[in-house]
Amino acid sequence: MIDADVALAPARDVTVLDLWEGELPAIAAGAMQVEPRRWWLIDRGEATEEIDTAIAGRGVLVPIGGGLTRATISGPGWRDLLSVSGFFDVHHSGFGAGSAVSTIIHHVPVRIRVTGASSCDVFFATSYASTLAELWQKTSKGG
Repeated sequence: MIDADVALAPARDVTVLDLWEGELPAIAAGAMQVEPRRWWLIDRGEATEEIDTAIAGRGVLVPIGGGLTRATISGPGWRDLLSVSGFFDVHHSGFGAGSAVSTIIHHVPVRIRVTGASSCDVFFATSYASTLAELWQKTSKGG
């Protein structure tokens, strides 16, 4: 068994920021960049009005959290748990706190944000929650 804990919850407060021109506003610092001109603002709902004002005419904000699930994976085996049916190097030196990747785990498209030395958040469509929950439950001690 892999030594990792998994907690699933609705993602709720996730907003996409598409910025067509210019730089990311300072108020949006810490956003997870998912494409060259697209960021996810996670748990930043209280700041969206200020961000919207800062990007006026240069981009758009769209809430998407309603269709997503967030799995918080923590513990010393969190990287090993991601490698079960995963298709990327979870031990790469560039995959540290503050980084983000898009990949496939168990045929499910996911976005992973490393939140600390022993934890990450995995975002995916809610329709896949039972598939990933079953996989992680079978392979982790905390699933």
